[in-house]
Amino acid sequence: MLALLVLSLLPFTNAIYTAIPSGHVGVKRWLGQIQPQLLTGLNFYNPLTETINLVKTIQDTDRLEQVRCVSREGVDVRFAEIGIANSIDPKFVISTVSRFGFDYDKVLVLNPLGQRMRELCAERTVDEIEITDFKELDNLLMAEIQKQVDEVESGITIHWVRLPNVIIPDTIKEKRLGLASEKANRLLAEEHAKRVAVEKQTEALVQKADNERALAHTKLEAEQIRMLSVAQAAADELAAAALAKYFAIDGYAAVEQTKALAGNGNMMMYFGDHLPSNMFLGTPPVPGSVPVAKTPRG
Repeated sequence: MLALLVLSLLPFTNAIYTAIPSGHVGVKRWLGQIQPQLLTGLNFYNPLTETINLVKTIQDTDRLEQVRCVSREGVDVRFAEIGIANSIDPKFVISTVSRFGFDYDKVLVLNPLGQRMRELCAERTVDEIEITDFKELDNLLMAEIQKQVDEVESGITIHWVRLPNVIIPDTIKEKRLGLASEKANRLLAEEHAKRVAVEKQTEALVQKADNERALAHTKLEAEQIRMLSVAQAAADELAAAALAKYFAIDGYAAVEQTKALAGNGNMMMYFGDHLPSNMFLGTPPVPGSVPVAKTPRG
């Protein structure tokens, strides 16, 4: 009877207890077999036959370090670190650890994360990885890993993925700097060419405007000359018409001809067969001669 009592108390004398911390659950294994009940709070177990493994159910962050991949053009790129935050629903803990072990996060999260990162790199160029698509890689990775853990009904939720930076070879950096310098020089040359073209265009417009103004001025002067010529011709025509009226009078032409012959001196006209003998002495004319006309200096 005493021996039986000793044997019945033996498991309790070897039993120890453990406290399950907040945010965790305990999974008990008896002789290596996972038991279906989750443990919380204070629990006793026999270390000879049982073990208790803690599983974190609140958000936890795992990290992959020195992740290497190759771009589409065959360039080696490296990520110093990729962080991923995930948690597991307690209702799925027993099922998940039974199928994938207590390192389920490594099997279902970290390993696929590195593989998917290499696939994304292989689909993109270095510039796309580092610049154009970099801000999208986080969400692409998170969506892909979430899809994979959902397919196996793991109860895992991916909260975020972080890619701090991309490390590319120095040769690529130098080449990129060279291309950037060439691009900058090309842009400067293009801007200079555009500026010269604008200046030439402006000069051409100014010259055209000057030519148009000069042509307009020339046309204006020509029009003024033409109008003066027309006015002069009209005046000459009026004068000619007026003279024609006078010349139509009998004797007017002879009178005008006589005025023209008079010149600068006084002209006296005499009728007879000889000139008076005293006409140059200023004496009265000889009796018998009759003065006909005297035309003063006009």
